[in-house]
Amino acid sequence: LVADGNGAALRAIQRGVAELVGLGFAVLVDMHPSGDLRAAFERDPASAAERVVQAWTALRVVIADLPEDSVYPELLNEPPMERSDWL
Repeated sequence: LVADGNGAALRAIQRGVAELVGLGFAVLVDMHPSGDLRAAFERDPASAAERVVQAWTALRVVIADLPEDSVYPELLNEPPMERSDWL
């Protein structure tokens, strides 16, 4: 959804996060490996990791201008891989 640079999706995320921050919330922006991404990690972990990098490359523009004391990025929630591979 965001790895391909989907501008509409990225703008929607940015608006939503900015609105929550404006209301006084702290926001955790994270990626959940489900569906296609989870399957990709099972088939080809290196390719899946590249998809995560592409997604965060697109998302960094979305969160770069938001307050760092209110917006917290989490690279990958519960990565579907061995701990030694993740770390």
